[in-house]
Amino acid sequence: MRTKETTSQKAIQQQVAWAAPVLGLVLLLLLPVFARYNDYVLQVFTHALLLATLALAWNILGVSGSISLGHAAFFGAGAYTSALLSLDLGLSPWATIPLGGVLAAGIAAIMGLFCLRLRGAYFALATLAFVEIPKVITDNWDGLTRGSLGLVGLPGLPSLRVGSYHFDISSSLVGSYYFVLGYGLVLLVLVALIFRSNLG
Repeated sequence: MRTKETTSQKAIQQQVAWAAPVLGLVLLLLLPVFARYNDYVLQVFTHALLLATLALAWNILGVSGSISLGHAAFFGAGAYTSALLSLDLGLSPWATIPLGGVLAAGIAAIMGLFCLRLRGAYFALATLAFVEIPKVITDNWDGLTRGSLGLVGLPGLPSLRVGSYHFDISSSLVGSYYFVLGYGLVLLVLVALIFRSNLG
């Protein structure tokens, strides 16, 4: 009798484990419909989803038991690279965003050569140092990063055209929301595949 109850409980738990993410995804997809008259809600959720994608990187490293405080530096390096290439060279953001990601990955690889030999608090402090170094550079290198004033006049993402469908991202909060949501889902799938692989 107890075995049947245990089997039934496991079946219910498995159903809930599948149903909860699906329900959450449906709600996220329908959010712009519910909040079509409230731009603030869309802005908050767009930023929250963007930060959630950043948190996925911590999830990967957290499985190893290491605490990294350097992810903000990689995020910033990629963002500045993309922005500067668009502003100074006039390249499309669709081209500069992947280039920014490549540079950020290169910086992370260099940091890994120094930090992955450390453990515990020493690893966390070493990654923290890698955050402070680029922060000082960006705050004081006015000729490149415009210092504390930041970069202004950044071009928005060009519209996407798929057949007769026109997907405007930069001038539409709804477009920005769905773009970040799609980006986050792709990263979530990649993280899940990593965890299921031999590397994970």
